[in-house]
Amino acid sequence: MKRKINFLLISVCMFGGLVFFVTKNYSFARETGKKIVIGDSVKIKSKVLNEERELFIYLPEDYHQSKEKYPVLYKLDGHLGFKYTTGIIDHFQHFGRMPQMILIGILNTDRNRDFTPTKYNIPTGGGADNFLKFMKDELIPFIDKNYRTQPYRILSGHSLCGMFAIYALLVQPNLFSAYIATSPSLWWDGRTVLKKAEGIFDKQSNLKKFLFINFGGGDSEHIKASTWAFAQLLERKAPQDLEWKVVFSEKEDHVTIPILSFPDGLEVLYKDWEVPGDVLTRGVEALQEHFKLLSKKFGYEIPIAESAYNKLGYKLMNEGKLEEAIDIFKLNVKLHPDSWNVYDSLGEAYMKSSNRELAIKNYKKSLELNPLNHNAVGMLNSLKEKNKLAFPSLETTLVNI
Repeated sequence: MKRKINFLLISVCMFGGLVFFVTKNYSFARETGKKIVIGDSVKIKSKVLNEERELFIYLPEDYHQSKEKYPVLYKLDGHLGFKYTTGIIDHFQHFGRMPQMILIGILNTDRNRDFTPTKYNIPTGGGADNFLKFMKDELIPFIDKNYRTQPYRILSGHSLCGMFAIYALLVQPNLFSAYIATSPSLWWDGRTVLKKAEGIFDKQSNLKKFLFINFGGGDSEHIKASTWAFAQLLERKAPQDLEWKVVFSEKEDHVTIPILSFPDGLEVLYKDWEVPGDVLTRGVEALQEHFKLLSKKFGYEIPIAESAYNKLGYKLMNEGKLEEAIDIFKLNVKLHPDSWNVYDSLGEAYMKSSNRELAIKNYKKSLELNPLNHNAVGMLNSLKEKNKLAFPSLETTLVNI
């Protein structure tokens, strides 16, 4: 079956001395009382910052049904960006444009303190190095301990947080693999981060990282001028292996740019992720080679995605190659035995090949794993089950694609 979206995520119980547990579900509720939960709110006690910090945490749809490990995106200004970021991630990964990932939204206590490298004219300013220490010594170890993570981390920030992301790349390059900075406040304190970048670039010839910067025509003149200056510095002195792109969006301003440019950053970062049509045409070996190349690029082993095998199976089925399609769907079942979707797809292939018994068996297994799979209910009814199954009387939480 072509993938459906179910936004109903399960809250996770966490362990560890740093946590004062889940304080609330970050959710939207309809008048009926049903909730679409997009994440959890967790608090940790930081010795480095000498305070309690709150996190919003989004887990991939299949997190609890799999044993896979996931890359992690750390989103600064988490109280502002968490909701739209979850939607963008869910949309892109659903269509095979990027991997599923964990999102950590970091809520602020003193924004000026945490994201500025110098005091300048702010009494509490200059805490960027201390905040990086918090991330390195406490936050990232906590996330890696309590969640199944890959060694690939993305840092995303806007305005002061965008400057902080670039600063992190310069002074702690091993903490993250990729950086998305929108409207970065590189004007700060006489462009101190630009000066630091120039000194580092003069000495460092290799920096195998990814950096995406976007800013808008409606940004302040300070932001525009300093970001252009940084783009010119990258043109002249960017270290070898640093993959970077700077985009100027003339029609956007400081409010719209973080929402509209974030998906642009993901598209550039994962431009090679989507399985090309010619790879599907060449079959399983080409698919395996595609994911080997992705693993090499991102630096960790990336298994062939369930969705990729599913696409190949449907392509074969649409070409009338039912036996080959069944073999691919069976392989997907073997690799992802806890996924309701793979059984649904295999059931459809058996139904098209007139194998009623195996079609029923697989649709039943899919429904067992996901009682909200109304497609399986409909297919079982169409296969004339004796005890006709009724579609659950629920608010719609599934979207057909």
